[in-house]
Amino acid sequence: MKMTPKQRDAYYRRKYGITAAEHDGRGKNGCEICGSRGKKRGLHADHDPRIRKSKISMVRVGSDWRAEALDKMKVTVGVSAKEARKEMREWLKTLSYRGAICFNCNRGLRCFFDDPERLNNAALYLRAFQNKLRGGKT
Repeated sequence: MKMTPKQRDAYYRRKYGITAAEHDGRGKNGCEICGSRGKKRGLHADHDPRIRKSKISMVRVGSDWRAEALDKMKVTVGVSAKEARKEMREWLKTLSYRGAICFNCNRGLRCFFDDPERLNNAALYLRAFQNKLRGGKT
């Protein structure tokens, strides 16, 4: 079942804190990793779920509340604890969105557990093999 533009926009707002137009804008030049247009499956919204699940700590500051997350990366002060926590959750949701990528790149990132070091090691491994095929040193 295909979503209407209104449903699609509501989905992106709810899940990632951005509009569908913002997502489409990020993917207008294709996948942000390989450049593919993702014609068959479209471009996926890549996100880091660990950010959305970050612990939010609450501290009372006078009559207001302060919400902190991600090692005090963002501080929000509201009149109530509920308001401060809600603002922090929205910020984390938006922060977790990384970009628009194709199905294959999205699957590849998952296979490497979103770990840049693993991905870099895989690239070094492939380069060493290519050098070996060309008669170079490993």
